[in-house]
Amino acid sequence: MGMANTSQLPAPKDRVQDYIVTFTVAALNELLSPNGNPSITLIRRPRKKLFFINPTNGALETNETETSISYNWPGKDAYEAWRFTIIIKVFAAISEAIHAGVMISKRL
Repeated sequence: MGMANTSQLPAPKDRVQDYIVTFTVAALNELLSPNGNPSITLIRRPRKKLFFINPTNGALETNETETSISYNWPGKDAYEAWRFTIIIKVFAAISEAIHAGVMISKRL
């Protein structure tokens, strides 16, 4: 059995850029529609996960489940509209950094 050809997989920065472009186009199309209400759903990960070794397969696992949160425009209140706007600004900053070739990491 040979190894998978990884040259066909898009680079992580390309996947991020594709996600941002797809979201932006969908949000703009939604805003242009008569009753447009763009939204975005983000995955929230728990701050502290409890990991364990699965005795059956030896894999490192967690019991934690991912939750999600959605923000809409114009939102149910000013805070939700503000959060939606901040997400757009963060996406723009990430996109600009990718185009400039800047390395972005959530790690310190």
